[in-house]
Amino acid sequence: MTSVLVVDDDLELCESLARDLRAQGFEVFTANTVSAALAMLKRRNIDVLLTDLRISTERDGIELCKQASQLSSQTRTVMMSAFATAQDYQAATQQGVVKVLWKPFTNEDLLVAIQEAIESKTGFRGNIHGLSLIDLLQMMHFARRSVAISVRGPTSGQIYLQDGEIIEAESGGLKGEEALRTILANPSGAIHTSVLAPRARNITRDFEGLLLDALRQIDEKGAESESSFDMAFPVSSRRPSLLPPPAAQASEFSATPVMVARSVPPPPMSTPGGLASAVRPPSLANATVPSLAALAQSLASPAPPASPDIPQRSQRMSKIDDACRDVVHKVDGAVACAVVDLETGMLHGMYNTANFAPELDEHLARATMDIFRGPTVTKSERMIRAHRGLPEEGERYFQEIHIASINNYHFAKTVKKGKAAIMLVTKKTTNVGMGWAMLRSVIPLVEPHIP
Repeated sequence: MTSVLVVDDDLELCESLARDLRAQGFEVFTANTVSAALAMLKRRNIDVLLTDLRISTERDGIELCKQASQLSSQTRTVMMSAFATAQDYQAATQQGVVKVLWKPFTNEDLLVAIQEAIESKTGFRGNIHGLSLIDLLQMMHFARRSVAISVRGPTSGQIYLQDGEIIEAESGGLKGEEALRTILANPSGAIHTSVLAPRARNITRDFEGLLLDALRQIDEKGAESESSFDMAFPVSSRRPSLLPPPAAQASEFSATPVMVARSVPPPPMSTPGGLASAVRPPSLANATVPSLAALAQSLASPAPPASPDIPQRSQRMSKIDDACRDVVHKVDGAVACAVVDLETGMLHGMYNTANFAPELDEHLARATMDIFRGPTVTKSERMIRAHRGLPEEGERYFQEIHIASINNYHFAKTVKKGKAAIMLVTKKTTNVGMGWAMLRSVIPLVEPHIP
């Protein structure tokens, strides 16, 4: 049975709250002073401390919270107040208060706050920033949490998860999957989690399929607004991409990422290749592409190709090598960085933290070229252009690609108007937003040296 200690110097209110909580099946104790509350905490194991902010002139609820956490690390606090200021609220949250109830409140408000405190007995609480909404949803899915997520942004709404599955979404007058797409399209905003109240399930699709389809529709809608086409990888650089923004632009949650399996690995999927293969265009799903896992571990130092101007080429490659080295050293968990010519498949420059045989260079460079310019990719692009009545040799669609292999993340972006691609390979401990931010930061250093 969950134990609750109610602390308030208003004896009538204190007894009324205790009576209501006992009726709900809680074991309830009461105290009217800070000293009495501390004495009770020393004698008994209390799960939830429900205390008023202004208890007496002796000591207030903030002081009680501070001492309670020292006496009992398992006790979670809910605070009540009719006069709390912004400073009081900040002080309360700094002391680990789970919820602040503003008087007068309803029994339903009280029970929700108590339940939230019970659920907070394990885990962490606090304020975070720079986290994408998709990343948060993935974490809740992976942990199989039942929770309500409130989103405040250009389009506010609520997303409800039960045992890690999205069961409902609401935004304005919208409900279900349409509301979910509207919320996910927010570029930034603020998020807050709370206890999930009993709710009927309106969304029945599985988590991975639901999010992949939602992101696809969001990206297609954005592409249509600019009369451009991006294939199953949403990679256009002419509009806000569904990739995390640079760290300097991080907000309460960042722009939605391209792939669902980006920061927190989700539970195993039924798709044989995992999420990376699930979001690969259908035309590429069975294509023969050299292993990117090999690219993650095998980028070796290049041997300068034959050239009529070897000294100048060596100098350019040296500068590109230096830029790649700088990225690898700055990004936590980075393994390798390379720049590949997408017209010839040759390496312009690279740096890696492993020493592999130089003969792997040609193979790995061609593997990168195949990702962006492979025959299946090229044929798919031509078929799309023909379908849309566009020129035969028109714009290339693949511009940014993020792939999660077994052990690594692969960040790849075309540069020099599509003539080359820069690839950053990291361990899966790397922050995805930071990986993209650092990859983009090296482009101005690399592009001037690409012929």
